[in-house]
Amino acid sequence: MAGHLGISADRAVNYHCDSEGTRLNYQALSDAVAAVRCSAPLDEHWKDAIEEDFRRRQGPKR
Repeated sequence: MAGHLGISADRAVNYHCDSEGTRLNYQALSDAVAAVRCSAPLDEHWKDAIEEDFRRRQGPKR
């Protein structure tokens, strides 16, 4: 879906829109922005914690 908006897959992430998922999302984005502001490249693993939480809490496929 993000691709339709011009956002590449490595810059998009699915997350659970609840307190835990939103906290992880804000933390990962905060860390990514802080790194970029210090002229560091964006780490390719910036969204790993969010994706792991999404998979873990997604439940069984229907």
